[in-house]
Amino acid sequence: MGFMTSRPARDAPVSNLARPEKERPKADGKSSCCGQSFTPDVDHMWKMVDAFPPADRSSRHPDTSLPGEWKTVRVFVSSTFDDFYSEREVLVKKVFPELREWCEVRGLSLVECDLRWGVPKDSSSTTIIATCLEELDRCQQDTYGNPLMLVMVGSRVGWVPTAEDVSVEIMEQYQWVPGMSVTGMEIVHGAYRNCNPNALFCFRDPSFIEKLPADMLVRFQDGSTRSQEFLHALKENVCCRFPKEQTLLYQCQVKGTDESSGMQKVQLGSLEHFSSSVLQFLEKRISETFPGYQQVLAQRAGQSHPSWQQMEEAHHKLYLQQKCQLVLGRQQEVDAVLAFLRASTKELQERQESWRDSISGKQGHKQDDRTAALNSECIETQKETYTTESQDPDSNEEQVKDDTRKLLGIMKTPMQDGIGEVPRPASSDVQVEEDTNEQGGSRSSEPNRQKGSEIPQDPLSSNIQKVNGGAEHPAMQRIFPYVVTAHPGMGKSALMAMCITEALKLPNVSVFFHFVGCSPSSVELLNLVQRLCCHLIVDKQAREDVLEKLKEAVSKEILREILREQLKDVQSRSTFPVIFIDAINQVILSMPSDATEILDWLSDEDFLPPTCRCIVSTTDLTVVSPFVQRLEPLSAECAQNLATTYLARFNKRLSPGQLQLLMLKRSSQNPLWLTLACEELRVFGVFERVTQLIEGFPDSLEGLLSNIVNRLVKENTLLVKELLCLLYFCVSGVLEKDVQQVMAQRSGSEQLPMMHWAEVRRAVKCLLRFGRNAKGMDTLAFFHSCVTEAVKQSLLMEKEVQQGYLQSLADYFEYRCADKATVVMEVPRLLKEGCFNARLVNFLRKDQRARVLPANVKYRYLKDLRCTRPTGPGFMRQPALICSMCAVRSGAFGQLFLNGKSCVMCGQTVLALGKEAYVCHLHYRFGMTECFICRSHIHLPKSAVPALLCHYCAIFSWCAVIKV
Repeated sequence: MGFMTSRPARDAPVSNLARPEKERPKADGKSSCCGQSFTPDVDHMWKMVDAFPPADRSSRHPDTSLPGEWKTVRVFVSSTFDDFYSEREVLVKKVFPELREWCEVRGLSLVECDLRWGVPKDSSSTTIIATCLEELDRCQQDTYGNPLMLVMVGSRVGWVPTAEDVSVEIMEQYQWVPGMSVTGMEIVHGAYRNCNPNALFCFRDPSFIEKLPADMLVRFQDGSTRSQEFLHALKENVCCRFPKEQTLLYQCQVKGTDESSGMQKVQLGSLEHFSSSVLQFLEKRISETFPGYQQVLAQRAGQSHPSWQQMEEAHHKLYLQQKCQLVLGRQQEVDAVLAFLRASTKELQERQESWRDSISGKQGHKQDDRTAALNSECIETQKETYTTESQDPDSNEEQVKDDTRKLLGIMKTPMQDGIGEVPRPASSDVQVEEDTNEQGGSRSSEPNRQKGSEIPQDPLSSNIQKVNGGAEHPAMQRIFPYVVTAHPGMGKSALMAMCITEALKLPNVSVFFHFVGCSPSSVELLNLVQRLCCHLIVDKQAREDVLEKLKEAVSKEILREILREQLKDVQSRSTFPVIFIDAINQVILSMPSDATEILDWLSDEDFLPPTCRCIVSTTDLTVVSPFVQRLEPLSAECAQNLATTYLARFNKRLSPGQLQLLMLKRSSQNPLWLTLACEELRVFGVFERVTQLIEGFPDSLEGLLSNIVNRLVKENTLLVKELLCLLYFCVSGVLEKDVQQVMAQRSGSEQLPMMHWAEVRRAVKCLLRFGRNAKGMDTLAFFHSCVTEAVKQSLLMEKEVQQGYLQSLADYFEYRCADKATVVMEVPRLLKEGCFNARLVNFLRKDQRARVLPANVKYRYLKDLRCTRPTGPGFMRQPALICSMCAVRSGAFGQLFLNGKSCVMCGQTVLALGKEAYVCHLHYRFGMTECFICRSHIHLPKSAVPALLCHYCAIFSWCAVIKV
């Protein structure tokens, strides 16, 4: 994998120019290893390579995608740079474009990892080496530990780092061999040690060197004896270890020189055999590595893009995998959630009834459980209510303890009749009685068994009992949602991910999960309802019908009713539905109250069926449920173990005094704060000042994140600041290729050097969440909402600076982005946030891509730009008219149909619900009638057509003029 500054950093001559004298390789090929200068014995070096046991990579990154889903495939290119300029040009301009098309029809997204462009001038040797090897590790993640590698070997060894160039961490992590070049270590780490079947070794015939100009010879051949010995040993060992199919000997010819790049380059020709062989090998290895994707083309006949549902599922599955990797000391909380799922419905109903009685009894009057305030912060805090309201405190205290043990899953005998247990058929001798709880205002039903019956009633398998001639009666009440609450940074999402993973292992359950914020659309209430309906509805045609109804829904009440009807149908199924919704407080639609309303839905008496269990997480919403799990700060022991374990993974350890100093920080019991603090300690290079660093840590999550942001910007290139600021305005993430293009656009270049991007991405990865869209393309987002606020406080306090980044993003998405769905989603938002009002109106009304936006979406963007002067009866106003010529045309408001039959705000077709539009006294000329569209004078007012507003835009009796 080559890269360059002004010349290739991997080649020894360039290293001599790029590094201080004491760090440069010796002219005779000697390197400094372990603090001593000597010429390593080549045979001994390869014996060291063979001595290291191969790493087990087969299970390190298991494939979690299914055939039919898009998957990323990376190809790692490894070689010295300057002498393989022509081959790399052939790869970039011929081989990879053809391979990319071949992959796309199979549902694979190709990414070539070619770090040949640019090493920043101030990059350290350790940074360069770590970046290259980490990119190779990234390629391993997509191919089960055997990365697709293209290795090109000529007559040059390349840069051989000294002992000072290679950090201890790199030596231990990658089992570095002293005296090995960077290219050689890429070969050893990515292919040689594990006999990687996906690596192709391309050996170039050196016969062309005889025809090279004399001044170019040094770029293609190392003159030292040791270099030639190393290359001979490398080729010999590779040919002995790998089969003939993985080696390629090719020839080339000198065509001349090329100076189009600004530097004189030797052009090599006759590379057809090289390019065709590489393409054939990669196609074969990709087919064998991903066999399930060979049928994707046939499965997708007539379907050019993945479905909406596939795209959404990809976001949530990837987010689930990422969150499960986080370290948490929350096993007790996980057990409590699983106990809630395994508990029988009868046990949970009894718990609910006791809770309702305690709430209404404490308040002294009848109260609806949907509006009752819950003062307890966790399940166990119900004890006080029971004991104070009971006539027999001792007996009730034992009852509370028993219920709590059940919910925390610490009973000595397993629970029966709960989710995860095999359902039993209902007993035919069971009858149902309904009675109304006079004190709590809720209905309860208690199954009565015949005397002597030993078989318990299983309400989950018989939720509807038919008695009295077949009439249906509800056999039980629904179960309240289980609510996980905590402050930001306490690990709610990670806890939910762990619980989801465990719930998926339970038998006879159907698990639905939704992570609010994992994708741009996941924060919308409509998106949540659509995904849940798709999960509940088995029939494909019925699913499409319901989705169409949801798209046409004009209010949240309609959404609620549609979803409630679908939930009713699950009662007759043999599997139990379990619904997980993470970060429910972030759900938005058009009002901030949507999140609270969703909890109201889940708490309604007739919304969730009795067989359904629901688990949600939130921050500060008022919750109504007897099942509340408040995530408390980590205990001192857990926090200390977390810090010790985190640092031990990098062979670092704090002294007892330093560890105690870290634990004295109030925020050390916040898992996120503690993890970030440990990461700061890990990357800190001056051991003597670690104590001072700990003392200076801000005692708040926001403060620590601001410190990290400022450090990253100070220690790295300007591109780090650019990336952080651009991501701030990408609310729920952005494609890597898109943000790269914007950064290149802002720097005045056509393309951002790959090496620049790799280093920037590596520098800020502690603040990012990496993902992929449904087409397997890499995405970026801040891993936590607190990072967004820290970036704003540190870098984006000035309005002019914000508008500059917003304009750059809007320019890219509007004029250069090829994905129409991304354009219509991002451009209006960016233009509105940047107050580019005239451009926003022009995009919504004139850009053909904006025609796919629903009327209510356009209304939300335009309503804030509308004149708010009242034009109702009794106010000074004038009818808005459209002249006869403009009325029979189309497109004035972004629509395809006639202007005269369209809403003059959003362009929606105006049918029976339309109303006439008016303009206020400030927006009409007294005594004159003019066309609302072309502003020309209307000589015959009777021939004009009244301008109309749709039912959305006519909600308020305001002037119909847009102020821009």
